[in-house]
Amino acid sequence: MHQGSIQVLHVDDELQFGELTKTILESEYETFEVITETDPCEALEAINNRDIDCLVSDYDMPEMDGIELLERVREEHSTLPVIL
Repeated sequence: MHQGSIQVLHVDDELQFGELTKTILESEYETFEVITETDPCEALEAINNRDIDCLVSDYDMPEMDGIELLERVREEHSTLPVIL
């Protein structure tokens, strides 16, 4: 993590799309550091263990969809910005 960076957690079950999103966001916004997760449960762990500033999530994922992930995030992190 770089000082002054914005930690964006991107969750998408398609790894290639996640990596493409990371590349685009980090090239467009030099202050963004994008962490990519393909598993919503791993994303919840990252939110609990890292200083995440924003969550960007896919809606259609197999085991836990974006709404379910949002609900789980809100249980512990009610003010974390989420883009679904």
